[in-house]
Amino acid sequence: MKLSKKNLLYYLIASLLVSFSAGASAIGNTSANFQTYWHQFRTATLTNDYATFANFTRFPLPVKGRFTVTYQASEITKIFPRLMAQTIYQYQGGNLTKTTLLEAIKTKEKINYDAKDKIIRVDQFEFKFIDGKWFLTKAYLEE
Repeated sequence: MKLSKKNLLYYLIASLLVSFSAGASAIGNTSANFQTYWHQFRTATLTNDYATFANFTRFPLPVKGRFTVTYQASEITKIFPRLMAQTIYQYQGGNLTKTTLLEAIKTKEKINYDAKDKIIRVDQFEFKFIDGKWFLTKAYLEE
């Protein structure tokens, strides 16, 4: 079977994501401090670094919306752009504003949380502290 360059590239990216996510507990995400984790997660999100994003995510990843769909690491390039492009509403200065999840993440350099928290929700993402490390464990997609 002959693969086109485009299909070969997709295959290579998916293979890398699977291998990176399989080793997520061993490499990459080593932070017990959520703010440190958030900085690395946010950087990966803003630069479309799918491999690092996958490394900071616990798979399978349930994405809740009208229906709950579960995604594997190899599907991150399919769901990630949809998550980032979704419209969300936030209160800013007492006013309800409309933005994308990507734009909202750009403004969130620091997250306020209690150090005792084991689950933290930031906009459409839910993070959980598992085995001494933080992971993205759930996402919400409102389309």
